[in-house]
Amino acid sequence: PFDVLNPSAFLFSKGSISSDVNKMTSLGQVIMCFSIPMFISLVILPVLVKLFLQKEKLYNIGFHRPKLIGILFCIAFLMVVVWSYIRLENNPNMTIPANVIIIQFFGVAISEEIILRGVIMDELDKIFQNKYASCIVNAAIFAFIYHSSETFSSNLCVRFPLGLILGILRVKSGEIYSPIMLHWAYNMFIIFINRLERKYAKKRILKIFCYGALVVHISVDVSLYYDEPGEIKYIDLFVISWPFLPVIDTWNYIIYFMAFYLI
Repeated sequence: PFDVLNPSAFLFSKGSISSDVNKMTSLGQVIMCFSIPMFISLVILPVLVKLFLQKEKLYNIGFHRPKLIGILFCIAFLMVVVWSYIRLENNPNMTIPANVIIIQFFGVAISEEIILRGVIMDELDKIFQNKYASCIVNAAIFAFIYHSSETFSSNLCVRFPLGLILGILRVKSGEIYSPIMLHWAYNMFIIFINRLERKYAKKRILKIFCYGALVVHISVDVSLYYDEPGEIKYIDLFVISWPFLPVIDTWNYIIYFMAFYLI
């Protein structure tokens, strides 16, 4: 089944795709040297193979109309992206324009999610016949193969859990848009954290803890709100009925954003 990845592997082996934002100083350079090559190798070629060689539909890799809850998740993640962008734009220590960073990470999110949570997830489902087993293997590929140049500890503690959350979100939502937006929000927020001055190190640690709590909260919400792909699960959790759960969640997320702003 993984013949679908051969064109991407060929392009990566024959060309050079830069993924270091520190080496890019203009939007045009990002698009030409990073976004376009990555999009061709990780999106266009694998998707064309699935469509014309394997005779499959875009629905199999998550391209279909999202339900309301998926749209709400996308809006929430977009708010994180916009907030991070504004903070980066107003950071005097930035040596790279914020518009370069936001475009680069948007390209990363689209390309990585389509190849990993779209194409590869669909191939893993055919092998394991179990979506959650596919999520675990997919997360391992994301952490330890795709990011093999990073340290084992950072992949185990950060990227593997992130891969699990993105995979579960893909399974629960049935579409690819929510994982793309979450991945984009994650990258933007992390680059904001990394660009803080050293004197804000303690605050950075607090922000990381807040961010970790937010990620856990989001993953729990994904499990609560989604039942079958595209269907909303009406629940009764801790004597909190459905009409009140979104209200409480909205208040919780407001508290998170206030914490991020005040710390």
